[in-house]
Amino acid sequence: MMKFQKIYIEISDICGLDCSFCPSMKNTRGKMPLWLFQKALKDCSSYTKLIALHILGDPLKMPNIREYLAIATNYNLNVEITTSGVYLNEFEFLLKSPIRQVNISLDAVMEIKSSHLRKQIFRKIFDFCRTRMESQSEVFINLRIQKRAQNKELLNILQEEFKMPISLDSNTRIGKKTIIVVREPFLWNLESAKSHHIKHTKGFCYALQTHFGILANGDVVPCCIDVGGNIILGNIAKDSIATIFNSNRTKSMIKGFKSGIIVESFCIDCSFRKQFDWFIV
Repeated sequence: MMKFQKIYIEISDICGLDCSFCPSMKNTRGKMPLWLFQKALKDCSSYTKLIALHILGDPLKMPNIREYLAIATNYNLNVEITTSGVYLNEFEFLLKSPIRQVNISLDAVMEIKSSHLRKQIFRKIFDFCRTRMESQSEVFINLRIQKRAQNKELLNILQEEFKMPISLDSNTRIGKKTIIVVREPFLWNLESAKSHHIKHTKGFCYALQTHFGILANGDVVPCCIDVGGNIILGNIAKDSIATIFNSNRTKSMIKGFKSGIIVESFCIDCSFRKQFDWFIV
């Protein structure tokens, strides 16, 4: 049986923001019903110990987020949350099981036009970090920054708050299990998978090897970058993970990446995947 480092599950594609670096196609799938989430986790629990509540959308915008977390607890699954911090209001529950890690996109906060609102959100994020550092919680916090020139203002905000030098050249540990993580920027490939005629080219990706994704409507995709569901391998509402991974399309992708060959045209222009191409000799 295949095992995965994590499985991405989108419980909602609604975030309430409109960031320039994020795909604009949102609120098309809506919310994943609790029954479908439970069905997904029942199957996923045999393949991983960690689920990441993210593809599109902000899981903390869900008013019943605790119900989803309770289901994860029932299946002994750890949870990774990715959020903008906008909906980081009552956050004590995020420092307890089944949460393992909280990722916060600081770039998203910087794109909010109102400076007053930005300050309020940063205050909530920093309070969350300090509560974590003062507690005995084992939860990791990653404050994510893209390596962009316009983030100089963001660096100043962070340096003023945490009283230490911070740069875009490397990650910075600001406290126990609390890290500012610098990431390379990339663009989502939102083109149709039919946009290329070339079906085979060299390339590598960890999709379907270390992870895969489940969209809010139950569609299974090879990775968290396929936010548009261009490569639908099956649907968790009617197909088991075993059935999906036994399909010809899935097996062809897995075999291709292991051999350094891209078999899906959607993957050709993926800037996130291209960072792994140096593996190919």
